[in-house]
Amino acid sequence: MTAPVSGEPEASGAGQQPAPAAPAAGRPLDPAKSACVLIGVGSYEHLEDLPAVRHNLIKLRELLTDPDVWGVPHKRVHVVSNPDSQGRMTDPIVRAVDEATDTLLVYYAGHGLLDARDNDLYLATPASRRGRRETALGYRVLRDLMEDAKGSVRRRIVVLDCCYSGRAANGVMAADGTTVPGEDLVAIEGSYVLTSTTENLKAEAKGDAAYTAFTGELIRLLERGDPARAGEPHLTLNQIHGTLRQTLAAKRLPRPQRLDNGGVGDLPFVRNRQPADPVGAAAPTRRGPRPLVLGAAGLALLLVGAAAGTAGTLRWGPDRRPATDAAPPIPGSCGKDGRATLLDVSDRLSEQPHNEYLGDEVAGLSALALTGGAQGDGKDGDGKDGEGKDGEGKGAEGEGGVSGAAGPQALALRDGEPAQVFSIALGSPEKLRPEVTGVQGLYRSDRSKFPEFDGEGLVVEKGGGTVLASSELGPAIRRFSLADGKQKGPDLPVPDAFKPPPKGAADNTRSLESLAVTPDGKHLFAGMEGPLLGDDDVHGRHQIRIERYKGAAGKAYTPESQYAYQTEEGLFLSELVAVDETHLLALERGYISGLGNGIRVYEVDLTTADDVTGHTSVAKHDNDLIAPKQLLFDLSRCPWGGISTEEPQPNPVLQNVEGMALGPALSGRYAGHRVLYMVADDNARTAQATRLYSVAVRLRS
Repeated sequence: MTAPVSGEPEASGAGQQPAPAAPAAGRPLDPAKSACVLIGVGSYEHLEDLPAVRHNLIKLRELLTDPDVWGVPHKRVHVVSNPDSQGRMTDPIVRAVDEATDTLLVYYAGHGLLDARDNDLYLATPASRRGRRETALGYRVLRDLMEDAKGSVRRRIVVLDCCYSGRAANGVMAADGTTVPGEDLVAIEGSYVLTSTTENLKAEAKGDAAYTAFTGELIRLLERGDPARAGEPHLTLNQIHGTLRQTLAAKRLPRPQRLDNGGVGDLPFVRNRQPADPVGAAAPTRRGPRPLVLGAAGLALLLVGAAAGTAGTLRWGPDRRPATDAAPPIPGSCGKDGRATLLDVSDRLSEQPHNEYLGDEVAGLSALALTGGAQGDGKDGDGKDGEGKDGEGKGAEGEGGVSGAAGPQALALRDGEPAQVFSIALGSPEKLRPEVTGVQGLYRSDRSKFPEFDGEGLVVEKGGGTVLASSELGPAIRRFSLADGKQKGPDLPVPDAFKPPPKGAADNTRSLESLAVTPDGKHLFAGMEGPLLGDDDVHGRHQIRIERYKGAAGKAYTPESQYAYQTEEGLFLSELVAVDETHLLALERGYISGLGNGIRVYEVDLTTADDVTGHTSVAKHDNDLIAPKQLLFDLSRCPWGGISTEEPQPNPVLQNVEGMALGPALSGRYAGHRVLYMVADDNARTAQATRLYSVAVRLRS
């Protein structure tokens, strides 16, 4: 790939639009008996980085596992990000061959290289060099693996998004983009090859785009369906190729090529998804959220939860927010039991000039931690009982307030690159006025940058001089000095099972997501976002692992015990807060395209929970191993006041909440409550907001 490319020379007949393919006929490719391997290389030592490739992998996995698109089981979609050797590329393909009996799909995005000696296509690894074919994977190797699979897999699909990918067909191009086998072609019988460009052109990957050009159009087609074929239930590979060819040609981008051997391209492949509200399905400007498909029960729960917090019938108005007789005011209760009250909501960090700090964009905030002794001790920022005043010098409505005008101070972790921590003054819990006051980059001990970093969890260690941050890529937990941002000491130990294959059993797109520390600093909790391979999915409820460490602030932490946690249908574990060594708050998050988010916070009690460290799997019948939890509040049941949102949501107060921090005890009307702060990751999308919440919660523990 390269950035950018202006267009493609006109081939014979290339200016003509291909004739529309006939409606899909025959038996659809069976997702239940299929497997996928998604390989992406976006970080390189000697070539230009392609940051959009990582987003390609995340989104494609979500769509291919979506029953409304194709519906391959999650455990049979293997994501291989930045494999450090050719073997790391090919091993998952070998495993997938054993899993699939109907269809095997292999996708590669990254740099495509040509070698002058054999003029063949080579797929780059992070260490590949131009002119050094031994440092890359020859496409012939991949082709041979797919050919070898024909004895056990009925159909094989190869999708290549890289420069010169048309070499994979290695034939004669016809006017409609079809490749006819040539003399040198060793065809894969019963297969389909779809490439992003011709054999002599580069692909495009703009540095600021959410996805690479070809995959971005493919994603939009899978996500939205093809309006030109409205009424047709499925799309075939040939139909997808034809639509992509027209769309990309209109943008003067390279035209995708295809090689259909055995009629695979005419079989029904994916559902022709037609969203109910195309306006709400606008493409991300840089990168998309993680859509999750809720089953019927999960969707019903999300809608019921939203409706329970309204005064009238919930419906979508043209301004993208529910239209009811009256919008419930903020502050207001988030349920009938009075255990959670939404105090305030602020989108200030999404507004100019507060969305930038010294040229750095304030975006992608996925973790939040309070500083100054305010987190987890039941005291305010000064270590005293919460009797302070708000910014106007009065208690909240004359009934007692919390902290002063600047309010608590917090740190927020960016979830992408560059690795950064923002310092934020939050304002009063009942009058949020967030303001970024500083930014600190995070570096290796020699102050070099991390080759890849996906920050998801953050805790401030006792004393305030260091933080612990978890990265989903790796995965890793590292200690950093706030004075200079450099890593202090080695990475904390992470259980092997929490790592991606072949060493572990984790899905590297839903790996180490949450991090929490007890107020005394003696225990650390690290939670996975999704289940390990081998752990069950119980009707969309995921069996998640949480590791508890024992240690001391600024010193070593060692794994002590592991617990099983089950999410609700369609939700994943996004964040943890440690109230003490046996009580946690767990944030569960989900998203469904065209509807919006599901956000819930649960109280988790580990007092009697079993240690599952030695269990290779947590099955659906192992209910006695699951840590007990109780709903604290559902954000969709909170009031929304005059809040609006550009995306469809069951309740406009909802956003992509990923971080939370437990603050001081409140007084006055909220005596017996503590303030819980939450932050939404805007995914660097203009349609989403970096939203800050403050909620008064009454905990049972």
